[in-house]
Amino acid sequence: MADENMNVKFSDEYCNDLVAAIDEGTSSTRFLVFSAKSFQVITSHQVNLTAYEPRAGWIEMDPMEILDATKECMEKTCEKLRHLKFDTRKIRAVGITNQRETIVVWDRKTGRPLCDMRTEDLAERLSKKAGSRSALQKRCGLVIHPYFSALKLRWLLDNVPESPITFKKRSAATSLRRPFQNYQIKIKVSETAANSDLMTGTIDTWLIWNLTGGLNCGVYITDVTNASRTMLMNIRSLNWDTKLLTFFELDQSYLPEIRSSSEIYGHIKVNSIEQDSTEFSLNGVPISGCLGDQQ
Repeated sequence: MADENMNVKFSDEYCNDLVAAIDEGTSSTRFLVFSAKSFQVITSHQVNLTAYEPRAGWIEMDPMEILDATKECMEKTCEKLRHLKFDTRKIRAVGITNQRETIVVWDRKTGRPLCDMRTEDLAERLSKKAGSRSALQKRCGLVIHPYFSALKLRWLLDNVPESPITFKKRSAATSLRRPFQNYQIKIKVSETAANSDLMTGTIDTWLIWNLTGGLNCGVYITDVTNASRTMLMNIRSLNWDTKLLTFFELDQSYLPEIRSSSEIYGHIKVNSIEQDSTEFSLNGVPISGCLGDQQ
């Protein structure tokens, strides 16, 4: 994506302290760098994402594509900053805003995502179980609806997969956007949970865990805005609610810790997206804010 700021001249006062943001949406991922003093956008990079619809009403996104697009946007934006004569070491913090409700489940041992979700029939069944769609609203602030994460997680535990399903696998290509190859994997989400290897979260959790080390001690958290859209957080205590977990027959052990929307969660620690062992430009920068988009 072309950058409208590439030919803009900035005074020295804009160069001292910079802040950055990951904007991860359903159609694209962006990374933007601002002046900490004026909040003027200095430069950015955007990558479009693919949404798959294998059947009517079934929407899937590839978590690895989202992660790779995020890393690419971060690295490309840093390249543009250097072209503008900015020191990338002046980026003091990174924040995240992300699409809400979308859930990712992955294996703690491999870091590999497991599958997607389909929940309309489940919503009807749970509404009957509760007595009405609004029966849980006073506790979690939401009505029972396929949109929210708890139903997607319950569906995954019940259904994925009885037979092999197709995922996307990265090839060893050297380009930033690595092409996919199909392969098959047969793992039941419920079996992964039974082995205490299941990790679940909204997109913020997936990104923060991977960007702070992933399998190498990645930080496993979500913020209150994203947690509030799962139907599992008590809107008064701001903690996972045991009664809601019991209703959906879910276990808190595979949920991330709920944190505030403004604090240092961890520091960026990722491998370079190139294959020349060059260090990732933003390693060591704190991730210090997180909000569900349009919250």
